[in-house]
Amino acid sequence: NVLVITDVSVMIAKVIKLGEEIAKARGIDFFFGFPAPISFGGFIKAGYHAVGSFDMALRIINPFLLHPNLTNTIDPIDFSWTGVHKNNKTITPIVDKDYIDWRYHRNPKQYHIITYAQNQETASFVVRQTRYYNKKYKISFSEIHLLDFFPNSLNQTFLKEALRHLDSVFSRRAVWIKTFFNRETERGRALSHHFKINFKSRGPTLIYKKINPELDENIFMNLNHWDIFPHVMDSY
Repeated sequence: NVLVITDVSVMIAKVIKLGEEIAKARGIDFFFGFPAPISFGGFIKAGYHAVGSFDMALRIINPFLLHPNLTNTIDPIDFSWTGVHKNNKTITPIVDKDYIDWRYHRNPKQYHIITYAQNQETASFVVRQTRYYNKKYKISFSEIHLLDFFPNSLNQTFLKEALRHLDSVFSRRAVWIKTFFNRETERGRALSHHFKINFKSRGPTLIYKKINPELDENIFMNLNHWDIFPHVMDSY
């Protein structure tokens, strides 16, 4: 049997309700995401809270760098991010081998995982190359979306070289690298020195709803506690 729903708002409400029923049965504590404009109101009506918006950040790629063979830069290292936080209030998804396999390797979209290593320091960047189009000025060019970032060191000298390596991979293949991140987290503060162009309130809006009533809502409603990158969005 197939239920056909013609009212989009009704459909969204039913999907949200079903999702929460499944979450409770599986012991899930909370939901978060970045809804499209058409569904944003439906989530708010269902009890979700708008936590805040992330600013989009750009890094212009140096077009005069010699670039290595792209194939040789994909390194199957053990991807993970744990970080060393000053408190236990940081909220970040668990990224392990199973997640990498599900999110990138088995995804029909094409991704590149590019790693730079220097002595014992490593940094891996998950990126996707797409096409930017400006309707107003009718211009189009290639751009890079930085979806996630896994460093084992936040040393600024090392990160400068790691990002220069990332630039070299896409030099003359794309104009800029675009991403969003929380500038109040460890990774965000480290990257903010290298993404100098910042578009205020141009990024997506994070929403959240707790399923487990014992969660401290004050922690989740503080945008500065969220250490996330674009990989959590389906559109990427």
